[in-house]
Formats: sequence, structure tokens, C-alpha cells
Amino acid sequence: TVDVDSDKMTATYTYRRLGPIDAVVSITNQANASTTYRRTLNVVEPAKQPFPVSMSTAPATLLSPAPFGVVFTVATDEPLSSVTWDFGDNKEEESKIGTTALHTFDDVGNFIVTATIRSESGSIAKLTKLVRVTEPLQLPDLTFTGTPEVRSSTITGELPLTLDITPKTNEPLITFSWDALDADEVLSTEKTLRAIYRREGEYTVELIGIDTDQKVLRRKLNVIVKPPKPVVSVTIDPTSPIAPQNVKFDASDTFIAGKTITGFEWDFGDGTTTKAGAQTQHVYDTSGRYTVRVQAITVEGDTYATDVTLIVRDPLKDVCFLPSRNAGTAPLGVIFDTSCSTTGFVEWHWNFGDGSESREQNPTHVFVAAGEYVVTLTATDADGHEMQDKTTITVSPRSQ
Repeated sequence: TVDVDSDKMTATYTYRRLGPIDAVVSITNQANASTTYRRTLNVVEPAKQPFPVSMSTAPATLLSPAPFGVVFTVATDEPLSSVTWDFGDNKEEESKIGTTALHTFDDVGNFIVTATIRSESGSIAKLTKLVRVTEPLQLPDLTFTGTPEVRSSTITGELPLTLDITPKTNEPLITFSWDALDADEVLSTEKTLRAIYRREGEYTVELIGIDTDQKVLRRKLNVIVKPPKPVVSVTIDPTSPIAPQNVKFDASDTFIAGKTITGFEWDFGDGTTTKAGAQTQHVYDTSGRYTVRVQAITVEGDTYATDVTLIVRDPLKDVCFLPSRNAGTAPLGVIFDTSCSTTGFVEWHWNFGDGSESREQNPTHVFVAAGEYVVTLTATDADGHEMQDKTTITVSPRSQ
């Protein structure tokens, strides 16, 4: 299996398992003559340090075109007398006080950075990092998809800010990864960056792109995390009231970052206002469309408002009637009672099914001849809407 195919005389590869490993290189010249070289590498456990110590870097991914500036930091609880840095490029720096070093790599190459840490007791620990400095990779068509939108190398959003950013280019065989050291939570760094910021401030993320020739692009994006906008939230119960109705309002979910709310002012849209807490209620006697405004008031006297629309519907109307009896012998007198109907009807029209009609609300009618009669009541409200109810009256012939 070929791990690296290149026209360069230098290759870099990271071994992640122990043991003797054969590294093989096949070199082909322009005349297609090929020569193979083999070397056995023995990968062993790193030497145990005399005291707990670690080294971190910023950025975390030590791969970049030149010039490449890196901050190296040694962390340990052991009292130290000195830290000596060898950056692998014939430049050394010794610090007897600090445990942090900033170094810029100006040349292309692979550099083994070694920190020699001497404790006050005389113990010596050594830590190493590999820094790879390559030729720059140019991607003039590089764009980004996802949310939030990247504008002029800047991403802006409100707390909590979730990044879901993917680089896009027409160049083939580009491998992408991300550095996002300051994010509170990092979910993905391979091609797509998924990270969450839960603190206000300005941060940076870096995109690393590598092509098959091991050329590298590093693209820095600024991340601006803003505090959340004030939210005045109102819930209504019931959401579709029927007049007359007592409606409950609740603004308990109102949030204003960095502010303490002292109270609320309510305008119910029907000329009625009140000062109350986050919860209040109001009776709407008539139907209509109402604009309800609530203002949250802070300790500083600032106000934050929102409007909600409330539609109060007309009372449900239903017409019905009850006959004093549904059957009997002719002639049969029946009283019709509409007290079971809802209010709001202004006209009544009766059809008794025998050719007779009435405009009374509660009429009395005599069925002279035997038969079955369908009695129909049509009631009309003030808006001209009609509703009907029907029943059947059975009239038997009079016995001889």
C-alpha cells in the first residue's frame, strides 16, 4: 500500500503503533528506471518523564506554510529552574522563569521542537513536537457553506452560537480540518466544523487544507459571539377565546440579558391598561381583533416591548326547539319552545310541513289532518347568518 506518492525528496508520516516497521521508497527517474530503498524503523514507547509534565501549542495543528508562528507552553506542578527550547532550526531560547515560548518558522521543512525542562531538584524531562512548514496552497475559489454565514472572513451570532461550517472548492483531493481551541464544545473538525460557543467575546478558528503535494493552506476566520437579544415572550390561554371570555396572559419566559425585570405594563387593546407582574388576566366582552402590548421594565428604567394579536370570536350560536308533544290524534295542538337555543337570533321562521308558517319565536300550531309533518325552524342572527333545526310530528286519525 502506497502511503505517499510525490515528486518531493522529503515525506512525513506519523507512526501510531509500536514495533519494527519497514519504510520503503521507490524512486523513478525520467527514463522510467526505478530503484527501491528499504529501512527498518523501531517504534518504541516514549521515555518516561521523571515528573508529570505536558506541552501544548497554539495553534493545535502544527502544519502551515511559512512564516508559521507557534506558541509552545509547558505545564507542570513541579517547581522548575529552567526550560530550554530547541526549535530544530538552529535557534535556541532559554527561559528560567516562564514556561511559554513563541517561535516563528521561516523556512520550509520538518522541525522537531524539543523542550528540556529542569526541575529545582535537578531532574530533567524532555518533550518534543513535530512542526511541518510547507509550500503554500492557493485556493482562490474557496467559499463556505453552512450556518451562520461567513462574511468577509467573519462569523457573527448570538449566544449560544453553534457553528456548522463546511469549506467548498472545485480543486480535487483537498483534505480539510479545523482548529477551534476557544470553543466551549467541539463536535467535528474533519472538513465540517461543528462547534458551540457559550461565552460572549471574539474568537478565531482556523481552516487547514492539504493537497496531494503536501502544500498547505491556513485560513483564519473571526468568530464574534454577541449576547442574546432581549426577548419579551407572551403566552395566551385560551388562544381562541369566545366572547365573553376571561383570558390569561403569561410573560414569565421574558429574558433580557444582564438586566433585572421589575414589572410589566399591559395594554389589552380594548382601551384597558394595567401594571402587573408577569402573569395577568383580562375579560373580553365583545368579539374582535385586539393588539395586546406588553412592556417589560428593568431596574434601570429601560423598557422592552412586544405586540401579540388576539382574535376573540363571536359566541357559538345554535338553534333548537322542543315540541310539547311529538305524536297524537287529529286535531293535534303542539306548542313549540325555543328556550334551548343560544342567544343572538333576531328572526324566526317556522314551516310546519302542512302549508302553514309562523314568524313567532314560540308559536302554537294545530295539525288538523292525520299524517307525518316535518317541522322546520330557521333562525337568523344580526349578521344575517341562518341556522336550522327540524323535528317530525306524527298525527293519527281520530277513531270513530
